[in-house]
This record gives sequence, C-alpha cells and structure tokens, in this order.
Amino acid sequence: WRTRNVETQRADDASLLHLHRRLLALRKREIALSEGTLRLLAAPPNAVVFLREHAGRRLACAHALTGEPARFAAGGPGRILFATDRAREGERTAEEVELRGNEAMVVALE
Repeated sequence: WRTRNVETQRADDASLLHLHRRLLALRKREIALSEGTLRLLAAPPNAVVFLREHAGRRLACAHALTGEPARFAAGGPGRILFATDRAREGERTAEEVELRGNEAMVVALE
C-alpha cells in the first residue's frame, strides 16, 4: 500500500490512474464511444476488436489480451487517438494495424 495508492499514482503520468483518466476523457470527447453502434470485427484469438460508429465517426477499439502481438483489419486507414503506450498516440495507421502484446488502442478511421 505504500507504493500503490492514489497519491503515488497521481504523481506518475504512466500510472493506471492516469490511463483510466485519459480513457474517460476520450469517452467524453468522442460521442461514438458512448452513443454509437457497436460491431465486433474479425480478430485473432488473442485479441478483441470492435467498431463504434456515430454520425459518420468511426472508431476501432482493440485490445491484445496476451503478451503476444496481434494484427487486425481496422476497416481503413486512421490515426491512433488513445493507446496504452502513449508514444503511439497520433500515429497514422494503415488498413491493417499491429497491436503489441497487452496493448489497447482506439483508432479514428478516415
């Protein structure tokens, strides 16, 4: 408890607390994440991928469930809005996207 508490996590931009806050802020900004339709996309056995759509906005949400990388067809090129690895945020993506092991991301499709 001395190192795993809210006070410690507030001071660490890479903490789970900050990751959840970033994801909640994205959900507030992107209506498709709360009001859009949800459709599961084809994914390898070690990943889950779904598409959220609302008013022409399309967001592919993906999570590698193991330490192994996973590739998925996003449905078009796009840009990473959120990733567990913050260095990938803003990265342009092609039709096919590679998740690193245990990585999650939200991709805004063009």
